Amino acid sequence: MRFRQFAILLSAFFAATPQLRAGDDFGLWTEVSVEKSLCKHLSADFGYDFRTEQNLDAISRNGVSLGLSYKPFKTVKFGGKKNAFSVKFGTGYAFLRDRNPQEFKGIKIKENYNKEGERNGWNVDSIIDHGYWRNKHRAWFDVSAKLTLGRFSLSVRERYQFTLYKSTQCLRDRYRQRYRDENDLSFPGYGPWYPLTEERLAEEMAKLHEFQGAYYEEYTGYDDPKGFERQTDNKAEKRRHYLRSRFALDYNIPHCPVDPFVTVEFSNNLSEGMLLEKTRYTVGLDWKINKQHTLSLAYLYDDGQDDDSNGNLHVLEVGYKFKF
Repeated sequence: MRFRQFAILLSAFFAATPQLRAGDDFGLWTEVSVEKSLCKHLSADFGYDFRTEQNLDAISRNGVSLGLSYKPFKTVKFGGKKNAFSVKFGTGYAFLRDRNPQEFKGIKIKENYNKEGERNGWNVDSIIDHGYWRNKHRAWFDVSAKLTLGRFSLSVRERYQFTLYKSTQCLRDRYRQRYRDENDLSFPGYGPWYPLTEERLAEEMAKLHEFQGAYYEEYTGYDDPKGFERQTDNKAEKRRHYLRSRFALDYNIPHCPVDPFVTVEFSNNLSEGMLLEKTRYTVGLDWKINKQHTLSLAYLYDDGQDDDSNGNLHVLEVGYKFKF
């Protein structure tokens, strides 16, 4: 009976998830965690997560985490057994190994002059970074409060998060094409450019980010013998401070082990004056198989524009927790 209820809710869950649009990415995030009660008010947890993105074609992250949770007082009940209030503090550390996908970094336009000092065109360099792995150290501290009214529960969590991005290296390809004023030039996929002006050139070349380098695998007609160069680019160490605010609402279905929930989370960059860089929306189900085992399934939409994401990411989240 329990499995049947879960299957029905699961079907409704997938029916409610939106369809992907052109240019959107899809990923699968999985997490396995173990929670151990150390004493009456203190517990510890250990987790491992594994993520794929780029429409499931590439591993994007894996990492391990260790955390502590502390409840300063027992859950306070009021106005009946179904109404309650609780507060919890948490802290933790995670070692993460992230993969940054191939990225179009932009273009550089330089005027080209002949021996007489007359401009005879432009050199256009298009820069593309290969995908690369990077280690990250993350620490956090948070406080959360939960209010239960009948079968509804509303929770709020405020988390300070610090992340250290370790320095690393990646391969960088630089593609150069020479354009001259007097030529009726054409560019594959765009048609003729004439008359050629610096403004028009910059406008058209900016569109190349959509190709993510695939364009150059097809076109090799470079007039300049220095049309291609592969370099090593150093990625410097960097630090990021965020305030992550999450609001959640869940509902306890009578005589059913499956609880649906919705959450919204805002990530604000503290180094940029609380600049909102990422918002995540989640709708999911928690299946409490018994007191020790819980299985979670959720859909997440991420519109982030920070160091970890580039917006329009749709994710299927699968999680398992063991408590003892």
